[in-house]
Amino acid sequence: MADGKTEEKGLRSIGVYAAFFKDSEGRWQLDDGFAARYQAAAGIRGDQDILAFALVPRAAREAALAAIEDAVSPFESADGYLDGICFADMPEDYAGVETDIAAAAASVLLHNAKLELAPLEVLLLPADEISSEIFARVAMRGKLGMTAEASRLYRTSDGTILADKPSNVAREIVTCMTHGSGSGPALITMRPATNIPIEASEGNRKHRRVIYAYEDSASYSSGVRFVAREAAEQAENDIGRAHHVVAIGRGLMDEEGLGLARQYAEETGSALGASRPVIDQGFLPYARQIGQSGTYVAPDTCLALGISGAIQFTDGIQRGPSSVLIAVNKDPDAGIFQVADYGAVADGKAILRKLLKK
Repeated sequence: MADGKTEEKGLRSIGVYAAFFKDSEGRWQLDDGFAARYQAAAGIRGDQDILAFALVPRAAREAALAAIEDAVSPFESADGYLDGICFADMPEDYAGVETDIAAAAASVLLHNAKLELAPLEVLLLPADEISSEIFARVAMRGKLGMTAEASRLYRTSDGTILADKPSNVAREIVTCMTHGSGSGPALITMRPATNIPIEASEGNRKHRRVIYAYEDSASYSSGVRFVAREAAEQAENDIGRAHHVVAIGRGLMDEEGLGLARQYAEETGSALGASRPVIDQGFLPYARQIGQSGTYVAPDTCLALGISGAIQFTDGIQRGPSSVLIAVNKDPDAGIFQVADYGAVADGKAILRKLLKK
């Protein structure tokens, strides 16, 4: 400390937002994508600290801390460990949906963290509706750069952090360089099913855990009035976590096609999903929609039947080194064949009848 000013560290930091939501029983739960964002932070780190940020009432802080610790513990032997956890104490009646006071609290938290810690280089966020709205407000308050729906992060040789993301207009994957400003970090939302391996780094650094708690937000009042909480409709077999997926499109958009696909999915232990047109026509619930406007999936195998292959659908399938996408479509020029590992120009219903031996 010199001349009454806070002395900043030479190192910069990478932040990972831990989004907490109340379940139907009123308990605070950590979002599923936090571990993947933590891995992403470890994958792009150089000498930077990795810090977690959370917004919860003080009474829930110990449970939130335990949830964060449990989420990162499987990776502690690899490159990457949590250097600090920064909390903003929210009002006790905070329901997790008051995005105006959450944005105000997050702005205070980032400001205080900048004063006491190394300034943040980037903050990784979940690409869910609530978090995206909170940090869109934070970006406006702080005039920060923000990139949405990133599918891949990497650091160039000169240290620049880049993010790949889908472009709905151009129907392709584009690479973005998001800049923070002098007052804060670059904000990047990451898709739930994004899996990024940890890259080893040279040398070992001292492992430390420090909790920084800020109480400035406890007196904030919200213009949002929480009315009620209802459990979201869930598919019988959660496609977001399924190892095997059967997906249908316009080519099977009738009762016969749906029946055949449902039977095959049940017999093979697969989750049944669909492209948006099938959902829009009411054949399946929204919980089964695959794609940018639905659920991102990362299955070992995906059988796509009667699906054209628009990027809005294909971008929702996260591909690993051993994953297999099999496409069946009557149109030999269907775009799905450009990304599939195996393809058959055939009628999806006929294929399913043969597989079911009907």
